[in-house]
Amino acid sequence: MFGARRNSLALSRAVVIAGLVVLLALVLLPSTVLAQATGSISGKVTDSKTAEGMPGAQIVIKGTNRGAATDPDGAYTIRNVPPGTYTVFVRFIGYFTEETQVEVSANTAATANFQLKQSVLQLGEIVITGTGAGVQKRELTTPVSTLTVQDIQSAPVQSIDQLLQGRIPGATVNMSTGMPGTGSLIRARGITSVAASETPVIYVDGVRVDRNSNFGLGSGGPRSSALNDILVGDIERVELLKGGAATTLYGSEAASGVLQIFTKKGKAGPPQWTFRVDQGYNQAYEQFIIEDFTKNQVLENGYFQSYSVGLSGGSENSTYNFSGRMQENQGNLPNVDDILYSLNGGLRVFASEKVQLDFSAKLARDDFGRAFSDNAIAGLLTQSERGWFNQVNQASPYKGFTNEQYLAKYNDELITPKLTEAVNRFTFSTTADFAPFKWFKHRLTVGTDYRKNEQRQFNPIVSQVVTSTPGGGVFRFDREYLSITMDYAGTVNYPSTGNLTSAFTFGVQGFREEIRTVNVNGTRFGLPGTDDFGNAANITASEANQELFNGGFFFNEQLGLFNRLYLNGAVRVDGNSAFGDEVGLQVYPKAGVAYNISDESFWHAAFAGNPKYRCAAGQISRPPATGRVA
Repeated sequence: MFGARRNSLALSRAVVIAGLVVLLALVLLPSTVLAQATGSISGKVTDSKTAEGMPGAQIVIKGTNRGAATDPDGAYTIRNVPPGTYTVFVRFIGYFTEETQVEVSANTAATANFQLKQSVLQLGEIVITGTGAGVQKRELTTPVSTLTVQDIQSAPVQSIDQLLQGRIPGATVNMSTGMPGTGSLIRARGITSVAASETPVIYVDGVRVDRNSNFGLGSGGPRSSALNDILVGDIERVELLKGGAATTLYGSEAASGVLQIFTKKGKAGPPQWTFRVDQGYNQAYEQFIIEDFTKNQVLENGYFQSYSVGLSGGSENSTYNFSGRMQENQGNLPNVDDILYSLNGGLRVFASEKVQLDFSAKLARDDFGRAFSDNAIAGLLTQSERGWFNQVNQASPYKGFTNEQYLAKYNDELITPKLTEAVNRFTFSTTADFAPFKWFKHRLTVGTDYRKNEQRQFNPIVSQVVTSTPGGGVFRFDREYLSITMDYAGTVNYPSTGNLTSAFTFGVQGFREEIRTVNVNGTRFGLPGTDDFGNAANITASEANQELFNGGFFFNEQLGLFNRLYLNGAVRVDGNSAFGDEVGLQVYPKAGVAYNISDESFWHAAFAGNPKYRCAAGQISRPPATGRVA
């Protein structure tokens, strides 16, 4: 074990040193260029069939961070472009990406117009999860599923798990309960385990975040979701790399896949305010409920209200997106609700033609409550049978009660226990993109995710029968999560045009996770009405600390032949503090091929559709249960 720990610590130091060196280089990099006469690039983006302008298309000068978005008529202008020859490309969701070369002269406006063709399979969409750098979907040898901003805006959902449900092939979302704020089990296609988590590794703006669904938290039953703190309205794009294809780029922890969430950073233009108000109610589903008492005395319609405000805009030098939301969601059982407050901010700064800085921060407070009947100890909706049992049980405290009287009394005592949970969360991410040459660029991401759950269950003396807690009790469970992420990747694109293209990506990653839990139980209160540990006769406590370090480096080569056949080969050397002394460092290779046969001239003359063939193979593994318990 000590040998493995030395290996992981050595790898940890190497990752940190490498990251600091790159970060120092970026900080010392001049963010201004020498003053010189400049020109501009302007034009219009239209649909090749309808000839109508396409608003919102993204135009970028290849190898730089300069770009623009088209206006409602499809027109655009990129200003302050130094003289020279550039490759300009345009991308729009649902269309093939197009590019052209432009010659820019001082004090003149060069013209570059585009006519985009529709792509049913969206193979021209740019993703970064598959290779560690931005590439078109058509070039990938492993499948990456995406949700675009259009998909997100058209989805009538309030949480990430609801957004993913039924919208990404190969991913399943099992909702544990209909209670507000509760978590779901998310699984992507890949290996399964009865002991380890099957939830994909989750990144938000490049930072690995807490993916715990809290199903083992405290007293059991449904729990709040770690994804519930992320607002759907602030998401710009979602990418899901399913199964073991993610291991080569993201390490052993990603054996069940990787879910990448990118938040909005705004677009250049005047400030735009958005206001949204949602009102509604959660209606109880009574189709399979027989007892009238349950329908009339237990179930209730829950009120839902949400208020959000947003501000976005920017200039050629920076863009921004800020938002806030207050939300209350009441359930269909007493004491069940979810109250959420959140603030989110995203900022993008174009420090120079070659440097782009992204910042994002999220602060959330979630107060979650539920009824004691959620617990497996008691099932409120089946109490008619227990009522009859207690009538004939001579030792029952409800001796002589009718079934209706029993249910009313039992219901009063069942809603007396209070189960609450408070969640505080802060997530911060900063990413620096630096492209010193047209053929070379690199990226560094540093960030953290902090999340603390404070759960409290109070069983008063009067509820000791239904709670099976003689004398009452109070139970406190705290979970504190902290992660630190450092991720660096560089890409060499040479040659970038012609019948043979190459994109060689290399990177190093370091991820540290700490989980601290405290569990305190106090039972048998001396007097009714007390609710703290100081008045409990029996007090027990336990504490656990877990630490995990996962780090490694990878190399990924992507070859393109005739713009339709793509070959991919990659290898990762991975270290994990959970591997143990006998395992040490692990090596994960993979290889793949993709062939866009629909790009062949003969295909559309004889066949229909846009098929793509691909095949990939690799090696993965999963670390055992992680952490060191103190």
